[in-house]
Amino acid sequence: MRMRISFVLRGLIGLLAIGFLVQGAMSALQLRAVNANARDLSDNWMPSVQALGELKYKVTRLRLVDARYVTAIEPVPELDLVSARRLKDVEAVATRYEPLIASPEERAAWIAYQQNWSAYLEFRSRIMSAAQAKDQGVLNEIFQASRKPFDASIESLDRSTALNVSGGDEAKIKSEATYVHALWIIGLLCSVSFAFGLAGIVYVLVGVTRPIDRLILRMRN
Repeated sequence: MRMRISFVLRGLIGLLAIGFLVQGAMSALQLRAVNANARDLSDNWMPSVQALGELKYKVTRLRLVDARYVTAIEPVPELDLVSARRLKDVEAVATRYEPLIASPEERAAWIAYQQNWSAYLEFRSRIMSAAQAKDQGVLNEIFQASRKPFDASIESLDRSTALNVSGGDEAKIKSEATYVHALWIIGLLCSVSFAFGLAGIVYVLVGVTRPIDRLILRMRN
């Protein structure tokens, strides 16, 4: 009986230990998955949306310089300086954003932006030349023609932004689902561990304590 009791108690303790180990391992795996989704959201999707918004703002500010060329109110050399500075800002943001591209769809949208932007920059060079030559008729014509590649560039940026917003929403949903799944698993493992512990207590009370009490009672009698 002594060996049987010892064997059962050791088995219950072993099962509890295994349960705790499994619970810890599953908790670590689920937390790792939640952390991966959170990092994906904070390190990729959110910075991409921020960079694209900033790029769209910088591009629009550069477009306003073209309009200032057309109005011919300010000296052309001053506008050239403003133009060079704002174009440099656009290139800096574009360089920061490109490594964040995370999908073929986003890459395709970026390639479309680069193609349209290159076409727009060709029109810009002609705008600046016409402004220096003070040819208002040609300047107006080129400015109107440059609207198409500029609008196409903005459309590509908007498409990239939509892709990143969608990706961020998906990462958020996955993170929430993983969190709920982790709670269920941890709750289940805790319940199983509790059941084994309760079974051990019941076994000790019923299978060990009562026989000993009966034995003591017989000895007294």
